[in-house]
Amino acid sequence: MIRSAILFSVYLLFAQSGYAQSSGYLWPTNASNHLTSTFGETRAAHFHSGLDIKTWGREGYKVYAAKDGYVYRLAISVKGYGKVIYLRHPDSTFTVYAHLQRFNDKLQSYIDSVRMTDYSFEIDQTIDSLQIQVKQGDVIGFTGSTGVGPPHLHFETRYPDETPFNALRTNLSIEDNIAPLISSVMAVPLSQKTLIEGSYFPKVFYPGNVKNGISEFGPIQASGPVGLSVNVYDGADEVSNKYAVYELLLLSKTDTLFHERLNEFSFDEDDLMLNDRLTAFGDHRRTFQTLFKKDGPDNPFYLKVDPKTIINPSDSVINLTIVARDYFGNETAASVQIDEYSENKNATHSDHFPYSPIREWYWSNNWASTKDELTIDLRNYSFGRTWSESLNQKVQFAGDTTYFIARFTPDKPYKFTTPDQKLTVRFPEKAFFDTLTTISYHSFHDDSPYINIQPGMIPARKDIMISYYLGDHFKKGHHYRMYRLDRLRNRIRYVDSILRGRTVYGFPSDLGEFLILDDVDAPEVDEPRIVQTSYGKTLIYIYAFDSLSGIDYKSAEIIVNGKKGIVEFDNEEDLLIYYNPEFKPAKTNTIEITVFDRAGNKTQKTYTK
Repeated sequence: MIRSAILFSVYLLFAQSGYAQSSGYLWPTNASNHLTSTFGETRAAHFHSGLDIKTWGREGYKVYAAKDGYVYRLAISVKGYGKVIYLRHPDSTFTVYAHLQRFNDKLQSYIDSVRMTDYSFEIDQTIDSLQIQVKQGDVIGFTGSTGVGPPHLHFETRYPDETPFNALRTNLSIEDNIAPLISSVMAVPLSQKTLIEGSYFPKVFYPGNVKNGISEFGPIQASGPVGLSVNVYDGADEVSNKYAVYELLLLSKTDTLFHERLNEFSFDEDDLMLNDRLTAFGDHRRTFQTLFKKDGPDNPFYLKVDPKTIINPSDSVINLTIVARDYFGNETAASVQIDEYSENKNATHSDHFPYSPIREWYWSNNWASTKDELTIDLRNYSFGRTWSESLNQKVQFAGDTTYFIARFTPDKPYKFTTPDQKLTVRFPEKAFFDTLTTISYHSFHDDSPYINIQPGMIPARKDIMISYYLGDHFKKGHHYRMYRLDRLRNRIRYVDSILRGRTVYGFPSDLGEFLILDDVDAPEVDEPRIVQTSYGKTLIYIYAFDSLSGIDYKSAEIIVNGKKGIVEFDNEEDLLIYYNPEFKPAKTNTIEITVFDRAGNKTQKTYTK
C-alpha cells in the first residue's frame, strides 16, 4: 500500500510537470502581450492564481480558447472573478478566463435563460454535461472589469485536480529583459529580547552603495535572533507594472539557506500567504516576503527553508546575499551585513500595565513590545487578576479602562466574554496559525460604542464573531451595525453584521478597532442613464451611493416599463445595472427603482426617461 502511494505520488509529480511544460497554448486575447500581474503575487488574503493580461484600461477585446476543449463551468459574482469561464481540455487540465465584460453569444444566451427564471445576478453553474465544445482560437468572451480591479483579463492554467500552476511554465511568454529590483530589506525581531538598531520593533533598511551591480544593505546591528524579509519586485519591457519575482534565494557563502519558486499552489494552501508576507510596522500593505523559518506550515512555493535563516548575530560580521530572479533568467542581488548590537540594553519589564495604547504595540504570538520600550511576555502574562484559570483569562484594571486578556490555542474553537457581559468574541477552530494572546476592552467614542481587540496586526485565517450588547444605549427603530475603524487610511469600513434584539453581531476578517454606529440615512440614487452598448444590448445605469453601510445589491429591484430585469452591481463604481436581454427602450420609459443599504434603509424612486 505504501509503495503504491509513493509510486502514485511520483507519477503525479511527473504528470503535472508535463502539463506545465506543454507547448500547446494560444495566447488568450488580442488585447496585448503584456502583463499587469504575475502568478503567486500577494492579494488581500490569498495568492494570485494566474496571469493578469493588460487591456490598456479598455473593455471588449476578444478572449480566445487557449486550447481545444469544452465549457466546464460558468459563473458571475459581484467580487472575485466577476464573469468567468472555465474550460476543460482533452488532457483533463483547465484554463480559466475571468473579469469578462460578457460571454460569447451562445454562452450568454444560456446563462441569461437561467438567470431570468429568478432574476438572479450571481450564479455558478457546472455545465460539463452540456458538452459545449470549443476549438483553440474560438472567441469565448470579451475582456472587462467585472469582479475586482480595472479592466484586464485574468487567465489561469490548472492541473486536472484544479491546482493552479504558473502559466509562464508553458509555451506562453512575454518580452522581459528587465531584472528585478530589491528596494528594501526589513529585519524582524524573533524574540522578546531582540534589539534591532536599539529598538524592539522591526526596522526597514534601504540600499546604500551599489558595488559590481550588487546593492549593499547594512551593516544591520542586532542582538538576539532576527529574520530577514525583502521588498522586491520585477518589471518587463514596455510597461511600468510591478510584478512578483519568480525565484528568491538567501545565501550564506556557498550555502543556500532559503529558496522559493512561484510554480504552483493548492487553493487549500491559499491563506498561507498571510503567514509569509509581512507589513512594515504602521503600514497595511503586505509588501515584505519573509526569508526565514516560521512556526506553522510552510508556504507552498518553498523549496528550502533552513533553520539557519534565524540569524543570531555574533562578534564577527555575518555576510548574506539575497538573489531575486524572474522567470526569464533576469536576476539581481543584494548583500546584507549583520553585526552584533554592542550597546548594553536589556528588555525593560514593569509591574504596571503599559501606558501606550495597545493598538500601537508591536505584536507577535508570544510577546509584545511598546513604544515606551517595555516588552511583555504573552506566554506568562504577569499583570492583572485571574478571571478564569481553566480558560487562561485575566482582567487588568488601568485607570478607567478594564482590559480583558485571553490566551488560546488554534486547535479548537474558543470564546471569551468580558466581566460586564457586554462583549463576547468567538474564534472558530484554526482561526490563527499559532497560539495567541488577545487584549481587549470596550468604551465609547463620540457617544458610540467602541471595541478594541488586539493584535490586529496578526492575520486571522477565518472570520471571527464579535457580539456587543447595547443595553441602555439601544433605541428602538434604529439601524445599528458594526464598522471597522481604519486609522491608517483614515476611514471606517462596514463589517458584515446584524442586529438581533439589543445585540449587534459582527463577523470581521481580522481583529482591530470597531465602532457600533446607527445608520439613519437611506441610499442616494442618481438619475438613470439608458446606455446603448457596442454589442447590441441596451442597459440602464444607476449610480447608488451609501456613505456608511453601503448598498445591499442583492435586495435591489428595477422595473422598466412594467418588466423586471436582472440587477447587476459594480461595487467599485457604486453602479446598479438593469439588464434584460429582451429590453428595447420605448420613446418614453418608466423606471421604478428600489434600493436598500446594508442596514435596511430604503430608497424608492420612479423616473420617466
